[in-house]
Amino acid sequence: MVLAAGAVTRAGAQVDFPGPLAVDLFGEALSSVAMPLEQGDPAYLVNGTGSGVVSLHSLNATGTGFRQISQFLVGGRIVHLIPWEGRTLANQGIVAATANPDRLVFLAVAPEPPYFTIEDEVLLEEDPGTATFIGDLLADVPEVAVSLPGIDRVAFLKQEGGSWFVDQVQDTGDGPYSILGVDLDGDRMRELVTANGGYLAESLGVFRRDGTGDYVGTQVDFAAGRPTRLAAWDFDDDGRSELAATVGDSPQVVFLRDVVGALEVYDTVDLTLPADSVHLDRLFDGTVGLFTGNGARGLVDFLQFEQGGWTRRNSYYPGCHPLATTSADFNGDGADYLVSVGG
Repeated sequence: MVLAAGAVTRAGAQVDFPGPLAVDLFGEALSSVAMPLEQGDPAYLVNGTGSGVVSLHSLNATGTGFRQISQFLVGGRIVHLIPWEGRTLANQGIVAATANPDRLVFLAVAPEPPYFTIEDEVLLEEDPGTATFIGDLLADVPEVAVSLPGIDRVAFLKQEGGSWFVDQVQDTGDGPYSILGVDLDGDRMRELVTANGGYLAESLGVFRRDGTGDYVGTQVDFAAGRPTRLAAWDFDDDGRSELAATVGDSPQVVFLRDVVGALEVYDTVDLTLPADSVHLDRLFDGTVGLFTGNGARGLVDFLQFEQGGWTRRNSYYPGCHPLATTSADFNGDGADYLVSVGG
């Protein structure tokens, strides 16, 4: 099920979420991405389910609901979706991480038939967790990393001659489900950060490219507990992104930044409940919103970063058990919709 609510701005950067609008899906929704598919048009919503189906939706003309444009059976259990970077507006795509069979599936996405087309598949040695693009932000052919939490490893993929392949596999800490490509030091090269959320780790893995082009990892202690989900944002606009990490079994988000090659904690935000998802996005007045979801209780916390600190704005019950959260403008009016997906 996908729940979306329109964001409205008022004086003083007040943000409300009327709604929700509900979209029923065939199976538990585990991940979604919003993406433009046509010039000048608002975003479309792509959802991935535990039944192995991806679906394409758009907001209807009246703004009162989402209409399903297409469904496509990828197979397996779709645990994570990300936009396929490096493609033109007329040739958009997504990358789907699936379990059983364990693989990454690269699909083209279009607003007209055939809507979804599989262009490549790469088999993995274990159930994937999450995928992310890494490496050179200016490269014509980006790189992909995918976590393999069952064996405490992460796989690095490259593309050559139009085909994707696993280039290397590296060990990291216990249970690295959530991973993120992020430029920590402002060199236009995205490092890979892994949230080693297993009870034996309580650490972050940081993988940086060495002189030969390989990624070499180091483990960073995470004093707050078990890091579980990751997001990033350049809060001070200095070209270096700060990292946000949720804490397992604790209602906290910890913020870290790169200081001379080391990750250091510089802020901690208290939540209502422990977070199963974390999302950062720009609000109307230029400030940043933080959205976290608790799947067990079906609650989304909303905080706003302004004047150098976080202000709690509200908590919402979207009507599902939110496992992932995203946002986008689906009707072209300049207002983002907050989207929670789950069971």
